[in-house]
Amino acid sequence: MTERLLCPSRLRHVPRQFSWIDHRLLRDGYFERCGGPSALALYLLSVTAADTQGLSY
Repeated sequence: MTERLLCPSRLRHVPRQFSWIDHRLLRDGYFERCGGPSALALYLLSVTAADTQGLSY
């Protein structure tokens, strides 16, 4: 399978203080505004399935 970025301008850059969950999501209150447990579960699945460029399969 050949990987291809759909939008190169949105290439994921792993921050220096890397964590499985982006700390900005906690600090900026995105989790509180999330649509519930199913939305959080989908986010966590996407994060764990993605490679360093943010592509998942």
